[in-house]
Amino acid sequence: MKLAANREDLLNSLQLAAHATSTRSTVGALSGVLLRCEGERISATATDLDVALRVPVVGRALVAGSALVPARLLVDVVRAAPEGELSCELDSGGGLFMVRWQSGEAGLRVLHEEEYPTLAFDTKDDLLTLPGDALRVAIGQVARAASRDETRPLLTGVLLRTDDSGFELVATDSYRLAVKRIELDGGFTSNLEATVPAHTMAQLSRILQQGTAERVQFGIVDRKALFKVGEIVISSRLLEGHFPDYRQLLPSDSTAELELGAESTAAVVRRIGLVAQRNAPLAVRLVEGELVISTKTPDIGEASERIPVPYSGEELTIGFNPTYLREGLDALTGDTFTLRLTNTVRPGIIESNEGGGCRLTYLVMPVRLEE
Repeated sequence: MKLAANREDLLNSLQLAAHATSTRSTVGALSGVLLRCEGERISATATDLDVALRVPVVGRALVAGSALVPARLLVDVVRAAPEGELSCELDSGGGLFMVRWQSGEAGLRVLHEEEYPTLAFDTKDDLLTLPGDALRVAIGQVARAASRDETRPLLTGVLLRTDDSGFELVATDSYRLAVKRIELDGGFTSNLEATVPAHTMAQLSRILQQGTAERVQFGIVDRKALFKVGEIVISSRLLEGHFPDYRQLLPSDSTAELELGAESTAAVVRRIGLVAQRNAPLAVRLVEGELVISTKTPDIGEASERIPVPYSGEELTIGFNPTYLREGLDALTGDTFTLRLTNTVRPGIIESNEGGGCRLTYLVMPVRLEE
């Protein structure tokens, strides 16, 4: 196989593909990117067995064929090469992948292609179309709430569901819950539900950040989630099981509803959170006319800050994990949000109505405060 491509074009495609490779698998082939020339098309394919990614490469396919090359090393070599066109080919012996520029070259030992899994990127005509920018924002807001505990695999994913009025992204680690609702004119005629690994959604978000794709096509094909962004295709395994009924977790009423500035409140939580070490919680105290956020860590120190609010009800004090509270506030995109509190044992709700049919709901479970 042989191809020619501009260094920047080749580098952009390889960097995207490299994120889908595996560096921890005992199968060495999974650390490689499969470069393939077919007709006039060049593609870079990578997988870690959970997610597979096929990225087009802008360039000229000169000789048909394929080569499985160590992804990280190839990215480093192409990045370090001088600007201009690169020539890449599998040498006559089939053991080295040669990267050549005007004044030099590098030969990389290829991996065993026979150990590489057969990947299917078959699409179908009835894929649903999601708005690209809204989906990118939603992933950034919701995926942070997914669990990292591999003993609870279903919670390491993001639920994506469509209905006749729009779609939702949902994630939870059982200590917090993030729900992003996006209303669309007409909604969808096909109602789908898929729990996709959070790292697949992060990969999709990374791709959306690279360009200006207005649409993302989505569907379930051969029991896999399929996303198509332009000519880039992502195929991901689905997480099996029934996602928790998150609607039951959202309180229907609250003792206090406060409208607060998103940026200013997040800044307060970050400042006070600096002193909240060794798992010390943040205390959120609501008294007449103000909201007080404070913390105390033995042998470290204490801190508090007051935020004026129009509140005249009963005094209420509730504790929250500072990281979870901060990440919920950092997920906001609007200027203001609504904080809903009920009592010391019910979750707190951060709710942002972003306009345009978009709404983020972030639930944080309370933690016990020391007496």
